[in-house]
Amino acid sequence: MLAMKILRVSGGRPLFGELVVSGSKNAALPILAATLLIRGTVELIGLPEIRDVSAMLHLLSLRGVRVEHLERGRYRLNAEEASPSSVAFPEDGGLRGSIYLLGAGLAAHRRSAVGLPGGCDFGERPHDLHCYALRAFGAKVLEREKGLYAEARSLVGGEIRLSYPSVGATVNAILAATLAKGRSVIYGAAREPHVMDLISFLNRSGARIKVLEQGTVAVSGVERLAPLSYRVMPDMIEAGSYLLMAAATRGEIHLRRAPEGQLSSLLPLLSESGCRVWEIGSDEIALEMRDRPKPISVTTEPYPGFPTDLHPQLSAYLALCLGESRIREMVFRDRFRYLMGLSAFGANVTREGREARIVGRERLFGARVTAPDLRAAAAYLTAAMAAEGESLILSAELLLRGYEAPLRKLRRLGAVISDADVECGALPQADRRAARGSE
Repeated sequence: MLAMKILRVSGGRPLFGELVVSGSKNAALPILAATLLIRGTVELIGLPEIRDVSAMLHLLSLRGVRVEHLERGRYRLNAEEASPSSVAFPEDGGLRGSIYLLGAGLAAHRRSAVGLPGGCDFGERPHDLHCYALRAFGAKVLEREKGLYAEARSLVGGEIRLSYPSVGATVNAILAATLAKGRSVIYGAAREPHVMDLISFLNRSGARIKVLEQGTVAVSGVERLAPLSYRVMPDMIEAGSYLLMAAATRGEIHLRRAPEGQLSSLLPLLSESGCRVWEIGSDEIALEMRDRPKPISVTTEPYPGFPTDLHPQLSAYLALCLGESRIREMVFRDRFRYLMGLSAFGANVTREGREARIVGRERLFGARVTAPDLRAAAAYLTAAMAAEGESLILSAELLLRGYEAPLRKLRRLGAVISDADVECGALPQADRRAARGSE
């Protein structure tokens, strides 16, 4: 029977305090996949203790990787006894990041298979760029009913020209190129910080990867990679989410180990909207907000543009603005599924094509909502903490896919949140339908 986490939030309390930003989910997943390329022990530090990381570790163990949990956020992995998968594992389908195992397995074993990736549903997320990128190295890639299968007698470097800066296709191309023969050049590559962190990890292990002019990555293949110890970068989406939560509740927050350089598209917007934002040293950020935000307009874009993964949380913050704000979504066409739930709090939010139109209101009110995806859950939690009265958030377990210990961290800042795990059979019929729809 399906289990669900329900949050009960008493809103209207400003968040105050200090948090340490956890390791990046989006960097951890490709780095974990890349351990398949290394024959020897890899020690990873700062891995976030979240469900997506646990799922990836499980998928690696199914492929024969020895996984040892040393302490919180610190793991030791050894892929010397790993073997290629000849059939797609059904377990792969619940994790979008499992697609990285296609390129990693191909590079390590010359054949690989993954279940069709899952993750949050924002509409069609085609795999054709992944297939194109791997075929450019001479691989045969087939899409079967339950998954993707790739094999090659050898991988030979060449030119890959991506029609869109897809993070997943860029990662798979880099993984394949690292152990391919000769030189590869990837044009139109994604430039997100977590892609750069993967490159840093691979280069520390002996890869020869250079980031050239914007959107171009050159890789000279090597025969082997060496064992290493590596710390995963901090999570810019987690940092941005907590900044927006503090701003929405008109509070004050101090983030340590904050990826300041990666938030260059968010921090100016927060300042423009009326927040006081300042840096403390090289990796600490503080924010203070006392008034309703001023309206702003922004467009989500691939990095270094404003990240789509902060779009719903920004909408929740702007629901209290003094005027009309707009967020144009240019990454995921169906990112707007959060709008109906945000309206339940009294927010005046509507969709106009690829834009969210947000007309600010003086206050929000407690509501009962069901989260359709990870970032929508974060947006609803933002709204609930800023709203007057009590709110219930169903399917809140989605938060655990991408945020490490979010309730503990928010309670430390003064949020009043209780949680309960229930079986869907104990819920009213309408809520059972909503829970199934969020899977």
